[in-house]
Amino acid sequence: MLPVMWNKTSDKCQMSISTFTKERTSEHHIMITPRGIHNFYEQYQTLKEALLSFILERGKRSCHLIFQRIFFSDITNQSDIITDVDMLKDNGIESTISCVQQAPLNHVKCTLYAYLIETEEQCDIDHSNAPYHTEIHKGNYSHLWSGRLVAKNNGSSYQQTENIFGDYHHFLTSKGYHFEEMCHRTWLYVRDVDTNYHGVVEARNDYFDTVGLVPSNHFVTSTGIEGRDRDVKKNVLMDAYAVKGLKKEQVRYIKALTHLNPTHEYGVRFERGTAIEFGDRKHIYISGTASIDNKGEIVHSNHILLQADRAMENISALLDEEDATTENIMQMIIYLRDVADYSIIETYYNERYPNTPKVIVLAPVCRPGWLIEIECIAIKSIHNPDFANF
Repeated sequence: MLPVMWNKTSDKCQMSISTFTKERTSEHHIMITPRGIHNFYEQYQTLKEALLSFILERGKRSCHLIFQRIFFSDITNQSDIITDVDMLKDNGIESTISCVQQAPLNHVKCTLYAYLIETEEQCDIDHSNAPYHTEIHKGNYSHLWSGRLVAKNNGSSYQQTENIFGDYHHFLTSKGYHFEEMCHRTWLYVRDVDTNYHGVVEARNDYFDTVGLVPSNHFVTSTGIEGRDRDVKKNVLMDAYAVKGLKKEQVRYIKALTHLNPTHEYGVRFERGTAIEFGDRKHIYISGTASIDNKGEIVHSNHILLQADRAMENISALLDEEDATTENIMQMIIYLRDVADYSIIETYYNERYPNTPKVIVLAPVCRPGWLIEIECIAIKSIHNPDFANF
């Protein structure tokens, strides 16, 4: 059983949708891009209208919006406008909302990614801490999606990262979660990544030391990439995903050591990927992946297409470790350092993955020699009676 993918196109926008359905529960991953509109306000309004229409068609009682990430072209000037367009909230629909400046490279000012759960089963959604946190209680599990976590201080990238992890740790604890066991995915967006990334890495390493995440056990699947918050004083912001109720054997950390080396060998700490196995399906979260070999060296310097090939080969190796393929990918985010590479990369991905929801954004990778980085989420159908269904 593979995801079903389709596109919905109107005069105002295009929606790319992937849906995985099993055991009366569907998961939808959606990318929405405006078309034929030049004004930012109208583009943003179109994204929200399209998402609202999708939810209403499915039914508000069963289709739950969990997480939104909006990619902006100029968030400093655009952030004041977005508060005027809240038609989802006006219709009683809330979620975690991540806002990041990573300009979409297809000549639009904003693109929206959304994750939704549609189910006939009992599903309790806690929006009391939205738009920063949304918690879903379904069956044996609680899922906590968090977005736009920023520091209270305006210090260095080290100090801000230290503050973000500290505050997130405190919030998790207040909800009965333990970071070291239950946080399985983070996204760290770093203003001026070439300058500030080192401080982020050092602060994360130090935090991991305090919670016992060391090379002998595991880290957290993560993306660390250029991205800007609406507040120009914030050098770092973070999104995160945590799950409560899993048994230890439901979580595996993916290595693909034939293609990739452990990240701690070059001074950073994150997992290449994490697989979470439920009774009916397996979620696979792949970190931002670049053109790298199993010695930690950049492959195909200064050649964008060959780097794209190698990055996808690495992703395929990670997925293969969990008996999955690129056909299981539900969504992709493709980060480019150089806008001049957009046209050739758009053609590359449209030819190879024509129906997969994806967005290509301007976001320099943490090592200058990497021209491209890709992250993705995959779902594979399984049947494991030892675990409760998703």
